[in-house]
Amino acid sequence: NCLEAFLGLMQPFVTQLGLRYLDLIVPTAGKSPVDYVAGPIARPGALADWTPAHHFTAVEYHRAKGRLRVQYTQNSGGTAWPPDLIGLSVVSRRPPPDPMQPNALLDMDRIETVEEIGDASAFCPVFDAMHEDLSHAFRSMITQTALEEWGASSQGETA
Repeated sequence: NCLEAFLGLMQPFVTQLGLRYLDLIVPTAGKSPVDYVAGPIARPGALADWTPAHHFTAVEYHRAKGRLRVQYTQNSGGTAWPPDLIGLSVVSRRPPPDPMQPNALLDMDRIETVEEIGDASAFCPVFDAMHEDLSHAFRSMITQTALEEWGASSQGETA
């Protein structure tokens, strides 16, 4: 509806559409963020006599007309919000995590090249496809522990 309202005001020429997904991962007692995110994106390499206090991984995936950027940040305490979100209500409404509690932020951007005159009927299927791509990527990155604790099924539905 927001897209239709915007396009009702003007007919923009659009070159890219984007959709962003953020997930703040605050583990339950006795667990670590790596218990929730699968694969190498969440696991920093070992360095003798050192303990990682902050871990950041960024991977960008490409295909014909689009890309998916995945950023994973793991912290010993506090939350490292992306700079473009600091000060926004989505961030300020969240209670700050315990400074001693490890947490992680999974930040994904799905961008599609479209190059069209604005028409909601043309853009809605693109947004639907981008949403499905993000959902699929998220489901492939989380562990069974995450599925069980967050009340999610294998189809990515949340309670």
